[in-house]
Amino acid sequence: MTGDVLALVNKSFFYRSNAIFEKDDQVWKQGQHFMGLSIPQYFNEHTALKGYGPVHTKARWWNDMVNVPFSSEAFVGGLLAMLLDVTLSHKDPATRKDRGMHWWDKYRSFKTDSRSEEFYSLPFNLNKFFPSV
Repeated sequence: MTGDVLALVNKSFFYRSNAIFEKDDQVWKQGQHFMGLSIPQYFNEHTALKGYGPVHTKARWWNDMVNVPFSSEAFVGGLLAMLLDVTLSHKDPATRKDRGMHWWDKYRSFKTDSRSEEFYSLPFNLNKFFPSV
């Protein structure tokens, strides 16, 4: 059963190129919401009908480690969001802005902001003994 679920996920999402992803962004978002709801529903229904989850091996600890997170809509939705976010092109300025990366650029280095020394200093002037990097 686990192979069926993985094959379904692979066919639906991960074989698309970045060019296709950029063209129909709305379709991907709808697909993410659909998969975020349908995968946990599949895991929950399988457990209700058969008494065990789709991942059913001799190692019960492994079954629980896979079945429990994939039964949660929040986990599956977050995992899909992370995977789809990683597949975006990092060079495109619009993508960087959508992901909020432009906001973090000024914090990439400790020395780019003059207030960093004051903000990250230790209390009671302990930064004399433990200087910031």
